Amino acid sequence: PEPEPEAEAPKEKRQSAVRGEDASIIDGDKFFEEMALPDWVKELTRKKGYKQPTTIQAMTIEKVFAPDQLAFHILGQAPTGSGKTLCFVLALLRPVYDAQALPTGTSAMCIMPTQELAVQMQKYMEQFEGLFAVSDGRTPDAEGKLSIRMPIKDERRDMKTEPNVTQNILIGTPGTILSFGKKRKLDLKNCTSFVLDEADDLLARKMEVQVKDCQKLIEKARGKGNYNMLFFSATFTDAVKKMCKRMAPGLHMISPTGACCPPPILE
Repeated sequence: PEPEPEAEAPKEKRQSAVRGEDASIIDGDKFFEEMALPDWVKELTRKKGYKQPTTIQAMTIEKVFAPDQLAFHILGQAPTGSGKTLCFVLALLRPVYDAQALPTGTSAMCIMPTQELAVQMQKYMEQFEGLFAVSDGRTPDAEGKLSIRMPIKDERRDMKTEPNVTQNILIGTPGTILSFGKKRKLDLKNCTSFVLDEADDLLARKMEVQVKDCQKLIEKARGKGNYNMLFFSATFTDAVKKMCKRMAPGLHMISPTGACCPPPILE
């Protein structure tokens, strides 16, 4: 069957979810230069002008890079504007930078509930000038440069002629990504990072089935659990937390003190 139409996030949430500079709730005791992070991460934060992490960044980013094994899963909960975006952008970049050379196919996938959020994500990533190129799939990718594919929903798209997704990072809504998967236009054999942005909206609404189908695409290409999964959102209901734990056994749950209700989590 055709992928179900994507549900829209609540209006008030859409309006508040603009990607900002991630400069609020600074952790005064830490500096990026002193954290246990790869040199390329420190260089990236320097280029962005980030000297100190926010609380959610301080609690999460080192964990993104600490595990050498796969199946290390993270749930990060913090309010809008607290810096979650940088956390999962680094999670998307890690498998590409970890490779000795640009890997073939897609190394990381990020899904989000609306096209509006996908476009905002594109604008956020374009701020990292010179590090990578955002591709439409039709213009040849810059040789030797990390590439990102952001397929935008288009009712006029002819999937028969749509180019295969060969870019290193894939970002989009579940329905659009499943359209490419149905036509076997994805290469996920090297995909080791799977990120859910606004995970509460993705899993609490009718997109739950689509999200799990996206996960199945990765598992079909790599095997069950042979990748890292990351969930980020400002809020998580108990029901959604339970669902996340079922999708990602051994989930590490992180929430800064005072950042959200219910009380902070660190498991």
